Amino acid sequence: MSDKTFRPWDPDQQILFPPSISDFVPKGHLAHFIRDVVRNDLDLSAIFARYTERRGQPPCHPALDGTKMKANASKHAAMSYARMKKREPELAQLVAEWMEAARSADEEEDQEHGSDRRGDELPEHIREKLKKLLQADG
Repeated sequence: MSDKTFRPWDPDQQILFPPSISDFVPKGHLAHFIRDVVRNDLDLSAIFARYTERRGQPPCHPALDGTKMKANASKHAAMSYARMKKREPELAQLVAEWMEAARSADEEEDQEHGSDRRGDELPEHIREKLKKLLQADG
């Protein structure tokens, strides 16, 4: 590791809001897995090696950029788990609408171009010219 000193990073720190990730993220949630991977398994040596500058304030620990849980701890900047749960149906509906629009566009393209084609193929007359050119180059 480089000689650069980082601001401390402790995912279990109890001073920042939220006091514990477990207070807002239920057990078994993917966020716990990501935190554990960053904490225990991720090799951050390439990131540490880039920090050679000794001047200025110490940067935040690179793991903070991976989790954002503690970096955006302000109650005004972070959305609480309860608020996220309230918005989840609205966001799920939005995703469902996007998926339906994509399915509908796909069906329209299948009707226009055929289900066995992507719709971005060369027109037949250009394909024939290209075929003749390739045969001539032989």
